[in-house]
Amino acid sequence: MSTPKNNDYDGKKDVEAIQRHMQRMFDDFDLSRRERELAVLVVQGHTNKRIGEQLFISEHTVKAHLKKIFHKVAVKNRGEFTAKLFALKSIGAER
Repeated sequence: MSTPKNNDYDGKKDVEAIQRHMQRMFDDFDLSRRERELAVLVVQGHTNKRIGEQLFISEHTVKAHLKKIFHKVAVKNRGEFTAKLFALKSIGAER
């Protein structure tokens, strides 16, 4: 019995493309280094508590950073933030 052929899909290329896109978006919206760190964790689906643990900051500080990020990106919540990120990627728009 032969083994199934591995298709040509390379998930690593997708991850790298998303990272490049996120970097451009972060630059476009002038996010600080710390805001970028939080934004990545938000997109990965982490809670405020988990983000605080990861970055050694309080949940209150996480909320303050998120408020600034959402204001800069002109969204109201995590869902809108993530949707905007991926909408921008899919249509190739700058903003």
